[in-house]
Amino acid sequence: MRLRAALTILVAICFPLTARTGQEATGGEVNHGTINVVLANQNGIVVLTDSMITAGDHQLPDPAKKLFKLDDHTVCTIAGFIAAPGPLPDFYTSSAAIIEEYADQLKVNPASGIGEKLTSLGFLFTLDLSTIAGLRASTGSQAPTENYKFVLTIAGYDKDGIPKIGRIVLETPPKGGFSDSAIQQRSITTVAKQLVWKLAGQPEIAEGLLKYPTSADDDAIKIYAESMQENEGESLTVEQMTQLASKLAWHTAQVYRSVGGPDQIAVLNGGHVVRIEQPVFPKPGKAPFQFMVVEDSFFGGATHLLSSRSKQLFLRNTFNRGQVQLDGQYFFANSFLTTDLVYDGGPLYFDKSNHVAECRLVLGQHAKRDDERVQHLIHDFQWKQVGRYVTN
Repeated sequence: MRLRAALTILVAICFPLTARTGQEATGGEVNHGTINVVLANQNGIVVLTDSMITAGDHQLPDPAKKLFKLDDHTVCTIAGFIAAPGPLPDFYTSSAAIIEEYADQLKVNPASGIGEKLTSLGFLFTLDLSTIAGLRASTGSQAPTENYKFVLTIAGYDKDGIPKIGRIVLETPPKGGFSDSAIQQRSITTVAKQLVWKLAGQPEIAEGLLKYPTSADDDAIKIYAESMQENEGESLTVEQMTQLASKLAWHTAQVYRSVGGPDQIAVLNGGHVVRIEQPVFPKPGKAPFQFMVVEDSFFGGATHLLSSRSKQLFLRNTFNRGQVQLDGQYFFANSFLTTDLVYDGGPLYFDKSNHVAECRLVLGQHAKRDDERVQHLIHDFQWKQVGRYVTN
């Protein structure tokens, strides 16, 4: 069995906001705001974020890390939710801490490709946002649900060497008095010869300039306009895309106070990350809740997953007989043979890449038939039998 080192997620107890970022928590507000720009063509990929962080309607003094190197082939950016204190002064959750821990694991055991990285991180943030939003709501410290909206973008070279840009959008709508975060949008775009661009955060200004570049009197934007007219951006060099991305961020900052600070820039070409430019940020502290990656393993007999204190990412494993609890776990490209898969209505990511044969789906009392997760399990896989728990 191969287990990656534990990946900490969710919330960090006993590490106040000031210990992580040097910023004072202000009324339990959710920290957010940004502009993410990804420009890519046959010459390479440029990824840029700003560094500004806001709480409520005011800027915080210190910059925040929003651009991360996942491995030698990919980087990711975050927009929207950045961090938040919880219902107690020493209760804090950080998007950066989750990504940094995940990147540390990739150094030891690389993930297969962009799709797997995208959904794995999406699952982590689904758990994270649901937990922090639910706890804050339960103590009367609820923030507007749009404050928990989160966009994760991964750009780089897939396992087949082809450049791609993947994106997921997570939202945390209230459901029956609690908040349940879920992936609302997922997309992966393949980069060819012509320019491809993706924006996140507060994209309106940048999108307007990219669609109507003659509205600005900047050299970088003029060069972009000429290239788009001549060959749909195919001729733009990496340096020209870098200058364009910086100008788009600058124009956005002139309109939105939640955007600004030093640019954070990554440049990729030839299948690799070749350059990252950003301020030096302190490494986020670790959280007490453990997340473990289990891959390329065989489970036979009476299989029961690990302690509820630990969440798992199961990748490319084989399960033969026994019982597997699905709640709070992540499953991607696994094979299940003559196994009972049990689901009781909790957080779930059971990808269609999983294969089941001669298996039973067992639903607990909290798993509602009309829930989209239950419908996904019932209809997207071939079960030998679907039933309920039998209780005395």
